[in-house]
Amino acid sequence: MTALALVLVFLSASPASPLNTEGFKLYQAGKYAEALEKFRAAVAADEGHALSQYNLAATLALMRKQGRVCEFDAYQHDVLEHLELAVKLDEGRRKRMQVDRDFDSVRDTLRYQQLLGRRDDRQADAKALLTALTWYTPAVGAYGN
Repeated sequence: MTALALVLVFLSASPASPLNTEGFKLYQAGKYAEALEKFRAAVAADEGHALSQYNLAATLALMRKQGRVCEFDAYQHDVLEHLELAVKLDEGRRKRMQVDRDFDSVRDTLRYQQLLGRRDDRQADAKALLTALTWYTPAVGAYGN
């Protein structure tokens, strides 16, 4: 048996794999709520399964994009926690997240930008961070004109 075959056997041995596959089929069919349940179950079955972590993060981020944050607990910190873990487990996820439209709802956060390798204490990254992040200020009139 080749080394690649051994790796494939090892990767498919995760109890998360079949749940992740079911979730992905549901996701492709546009059944995002059901897909989210499968991805959560996959992560519960194996927290070290990078693809399940990534798919859970992407689906949560998609729910944020659709304005369904509270309904599905699709909070920024949860999306980014699963995404960070996915990248830690599989460095290839970092490249994928950059083109994945599901993450549009969190790209403007410092935590996402840090996942890209940008640092707030490095002058070379200052311009990119200043333009990539969403900045909030008090509403007009909150403290006078």
